[in-house]
Amino acid sequence: MSDLGISRNAKSYTAFPSLLAVFLAFAIGYGLQLANLVRQNTELRRAEASSLQAVPRARLVGAKLQGVTKDLLELASTSAGARQVVSEFEIRAAPPAR
Repeated sequence: MSDLGISRNAKSYTAFPSLLAVFLAFAIGYGLQLANLVRQNTELRRAEASSLQAVPRARLVGAKLQGVTKDLLELASTSAGARQVVSEFEIRAAPPAR
């Protein structure tokens, strides 16, 4: 065994510190990605809540606009100003919803 040049007093090195450093680097990287995903999820939930609040308002505005449009189309048959607005904005009577 002395032929190999290995002495009994030679220091032995382990791979533990290197592997620990690699593991910690991966753990920190994945931890940051997880934190980013949690932040994005929170933002998406806020945006979803905001859009859900907008739906009833949009329906209310649509209903009011539909009434105004109907009145404007009826008025266009007798008023030149209403006719001009109808032609300028190309307002057409839509068939009733089913």
